[in-house]
Amino acid sequence: MAQGPDAPGWTPDEAALLGAADELYEDACLSERSWQALSQRFSEAQMMDVVFTVGAYAMLAMALNSFGVRLDAGLKGFARG
Repeated sequence: MAQGPDAPGWTPDEAALLGAADELYEDACLSERSWQALSQRFSEAQMMDVVFTVGAYAMLAMALNSFGVRLDAGLKGFARG
C-alpha cells in the first residue's frame, strides 16, 4: 500500500479504493475522477461507505495521537512520509 494505487499488482477496484483513500486523506474530498472509478464497481451506498470508513479511521488516528496512545511493545509503526 505504501507504493500507492499506481503500483503494479492492484486490481482496478483495489487501485480505485486506494486512490480514493489517498484523496480523502490529502484533500478531504473525492474528485469526479475517483467517483467515476468507484462507480464502475460499487453502488452509491458502497461509495458513501468508503468516505465514511476512511473518515472514521482518520478520526480514530487523530484521537489516538492526541491522547498520546503508544504502540504496544514490540510493534513497529509506519514510516511517516
